[in-house]
Amino acid sequence: MRSMFRLGIVGRLLGFLIFIAPPAATAQGVVTGEVVVLQAEVVGIDRVDRTLLLRREDGSVTSLEVGHAAHNFDQVRVGDTLTANYVESVALFLGDPSEKPSVVMGHVAVRAKKGDMPGGIVVEVVDVSAAIVAIDRENNIVTLREPTGYLSVVRVNPDEVDMDNLEIDLIVHARYTQAVAISVEHPDE
Repeated sequence: MRSMFRLGIVGRLLGFLIFIAPPAATAQGVVTGEVVVLQAEVVGIDRVDRTLLLRREDGSVTSLEVGHAAHNFDQVRVGDTLTANYVESVALFLGDPSEKPSVVMGHVAVRAKKGDMPGGIVVEVVDVSAAIVAIDRENNIVTLREPTGYLSVVRVNPDEVDMDNLEIDLIVHARYTQAVAISVEHPDE
């Protein structure tokens, strides 16, 4: 169910980003992305429920539940700094009409060894493609058929996409990547 939910989101994202977002052009296609770095101070710890209270840079306080898969929770102390680096990117390019629409998903997760400071990295990648099945050049609208058969109607940004280069049956590919790296540091080290 979770994979189908992601596929639906990625399919919509594919259509939306291909034709609306202002990506950077490359010889092969377009790439758009964002990196966000968040830091928070640990201001409270509930070791039984494995919950941290974190004070964000703006002064607001939020709670974060830490699952049992995270090693070294016992090393976190009040006053520690938790840093999260979040990266999200989409690479887009046009493919050959003889290709079939497809979806490929994968992920990798790495966590700190027992005894090290808490931290870890999770990366998730989804490759999805869709076929152009209709083009309304007058209204800058393209209809895509996703691998599931679902049709997505998307508005094309004419400043970013030359409608004359689009053809029926052309395949649009997207590689959607999300990654998060979390680390905890003691302020005195």
